[in-house]
Amino acid sequence: GAISQYNAEKKYEYKNLSEVIPRRIRMEGILSADFYLGTTPAEFARDMGEWIKTGKIAYREFVVEGIERSPDAFVGMLKGADTGKQIIKLA
Repeated sequence: GAISQYNAEKKYEYKNLSEVIPRRIRMEGILSADFYLGTTPAEFARDMGEWIKTGKIAYREFVVEGIERSPDAFVGMLKGADTGKQIIKLA
């Protein structure tokens, strides 16, 4: 993910850009704020909760168990090794 690029010595490079133009491929970044601009935080929380319940929005979690594994989990997050939200389960 994007976090893996924060301190990377060599940034990720797009490869095969020559394939993008003839295929008219578009890439668009999104931010969570795009979904709640013009709404209150309470409205956003209500809507997001409903979207998650109905499957309109999905999320991934990468869970490791135990505080002793937290350094590996943190390094994995920074390297982009895991997909989804990194969670360390303590109990």
